[in-house]
Amino acid sequence: MDSSTLPTIVLPEGYREDWVDEVPPWLPRVYTQPIECPDYSEGDKLIRLSEKVFRFAAGDELRLDAWQKWLIREILQKYPEDYPDPSLAGKLVYQQVVVSMGRQNGKTVLGAVMALYGLILMVPRAPEVISIAAVVEQAKNLYAKVRYCVDNVPLLRKRFKTTDRSGIKSRNLKKPATYVVKAAGDGDGLQGFSGCLMLLDELHLLKSEAWDALTLGASAQPKALVAGFTTAGDDNSALLKLLYRIGRAAAAKEEGHDPRFGFFLWEADPNLPLYDPQALIQANPAIASGRLNLADEVRRGKNMLEASFRRYRRNEFVSVENIWMPMPAWLAGEYGPIPTAARKQPLIISFARSRRTWNYVSIVASTKYNGVVYTQLIGTITFGNDELLLKKLVQLSRKVRVEKFVTDSETMKPTILALDKTHHLPAEYMTRGNIANATSAVHSMIKDGRAKHAGQKELATQLTKTVTVNAGQGVIIDMNKSLGDIDAMYATLMGVFMAEQQQPYVSPLNIFPKTTA
Repeated sequence: MDSSTLPTIVLPEGYREDWVDEVPPWLPRVYTQPIECPDYSEGDKLIRLSEKVFRFAAGDELRLDAWQKWLIREILQKYPEDYPDPSLAGKLVYQQVVVSMGRQNGKTVLGAVMALYGLILMVPRAPEVISIAAVVEQAKNLYAKVRYCVDNVPLLRKRFKTTDRSGIKSRNLKKPATYVVKAAGDGDGLQGFSGCLMLLDELHLLKSEAWDALTLGASAQPKALVAGFTTAGDDNSALLKLLYRIGRAAAAKEEGHDPRFGFFLWEADPNLPLYDPQALIQANPAIASGRLNLADEVRRGKNMLEASFRRYRRNEFVSVENIWMPMPAWLAGEYGPIPTAARKQPLIISFARSRRTWNYVSIVASTKYNGVVYTQLIGTITFGNDELLLKKLVQLSRKVRVEKFVTDSETMKPTILALDKTHHLPAEYMTRGNIANATSAVHSMIKDGRAKHAGQKELATQLTKTVTVNAGQGVIIDMNKSLGDIDAMYATLMGVFMAEQQQPYVSPLNIFPKTTA
């Protein structure tokens, strides 16, 4: 067998999914209807090839959900050979496709399957496939899935070679094929690319220039497809808002709509209550199809930030800025002062100052005891400075057992470095990425009872001013966007997050106990 070619996979003539008469629960709420008498052979072929040949790290065999098979067939439907317009006969119906659903449904697997389609099945000669992501980590995630498949399927490994930097290429120079992944959310470097298949991940993070560059390049090809997979965005997601408008018009067949634009939107009915199970079913085909457990997802959702839950599970657009936590959830986490037994544990001492000034510096103690983190505001310095703060922290280290001093890197980094280098005390600063992780983690800890606070008025007051903003794939508490000083809440966030990572404390063994004469 020529190692440069894949064997022909013969499909049964009657191969089609066995659809039932009733409407499947996983259908999207909004989607473009298929043309009359569509040719689904392209999608059928990809489905069969995927399940017979493709392998991903999550398991030895790929088993697509029913909704994934349906979506592949819809995206790749073709005009029949006897279509009245000869210029369209046999061509893909859609030149552009947008797919939107909640997070963790299997979009990346779909993207990987589509990438392999572009390399193997889409065109007979010299396929060029590109995947675009807004950030490097997204791009790496998708490429890793495709690369694993190529490296671990002998038939693919014989035909293609994978690289760390230049993507996937054909081993046979006479039969070129390329697949590259780029982090180019603003469209830089995409001008002039004219491949057959362009895949865009998380459209809500991309700028219009990226979409425009690829659709322009696709227009130069006899057979080409630009497909974007995403979750909902926010106020700043200009490209996604535009594509939603085009897609809704196509789905409704409004006058002047683009008939070659495919749109598939899973979203919750905005009239449903926040945690209504039906909302999760509507926005998440993996839940609707039974692959993800509905009760588990509702329970997890109640521990998420409301903005994150709306965006990533209900697939709803959200405001750029939101208050971090509802007051009832915060008040439910009140315990009182740190329990006596917990105070005997090593403490995480965190501190933060008011934005852009030294008007206030809040100092917070946190510790983990019996699986629960207890936290308490223990001091406030007014109109201080770095020298006074250092003096107070060093004094504190002599009175209590401090496991670590913690603050943020943006405003208090010099203080942490002085504690470490000058006073030789354990100290660590948190980066913006750490703060983003803490924003979600501590919110969840308080809501499910893994973190308890002392119920102090200062923190309740500051909570109403504590604003989160969208940052990449999540949210982050932003001191500058907040509605006033939040130094105590910021210090609490850092302290609880670091205390959660504490290991159980074991008292040193007293080998020679004191004796009385």
